Amino acid sequence: MLILEGVEGEFAFSLGAVVGVMLLGSWLTAMYILPALAVWFSKVTKTSDEPTKLVTVYGWIVDKSLMIAPLIIILSYAAVVGSGSLFSKTKSEMFPLAERSEYLIYIDMPKGTSLSRTEEEALNVEKWLLDETENPEVKNTTVFVGDGGPRFYLALNPADTNPASAFIVVNTNDFEGALTGSKRAQRYLLENHPAARSKVKRLSMGGGESGIVEIKITGPDAEKLLGYSKTIEAAFANIPGIVQNENDWGNKSIKMVINIA
Repeated sequence: MLILEGVEGEFAFSLGAVVGVMLLGSWLTAMYILPALAVWFSKVTKTSDEPTKLVTVYGWIVDKSLMIAPLIIILSYAAVVGSGSLFSKTKSEMFPLAERSEYLIYIDMPKGTSLSRTEEEALNVEKWLLDETENPEVKNTTVFVGDGGPRFYLALNPADTNPASAFIVVNTNDFEGALTGSKRAQRYLLENHPAARSKVKRLSMGGGESGIVEIKITGPDAEKLLGYSKTIEAAFANIPGIVQNENDWGNKSIKMVINIA
């Protein structure tokens, strides 16, 4: 955790540092502080010569185990190997999705769309979300038009201010409602709002959103960079399971720059 790079490293560094300091403190306490305190403050009391039942049972187990020591050693190693092999069946994910009762909807209209038109599109989606017949699990919604809203969660990266974009936070009654509701919302947006490029996401645990692959291309020639991005997009389009495939440049627009003498 201490040597991870990128957003994951920034998020996990403090956790690794805290665990390391805690383990070091625990070791120092167990090896030096507690023995010293025991010698200084513990008083020796006279005990009965008769061993307790627990000591008797433990001694019997140890005695019998020593008689078949080779078999015990083999079983111990087999238990370690067997338990280690179970890790292959454990799902591994650096930052899994958070089990929160909410999901997020991003609505991106074509570049140049007016704020009022974007607001109309977002309010139509909100009206459908608040329909108790269609979405009984939805508790309430919050709509941000032209703005990405506040960063109310660590892994959330609010979208930039843009009149052609909207952001909706959907609160549900429970976590299961967020799962079913987000899938239903994704189908609805694809089928009923083709004018917008919509994304439905759930919050993840970590320094960034889960399930995203980003490729950054830098260079001096903008036209070549745009061509390279189209090539990469075409390659991603052939990969099954991709639900969003786009670059962050958007459409080209005419720009006039006036230099005043």
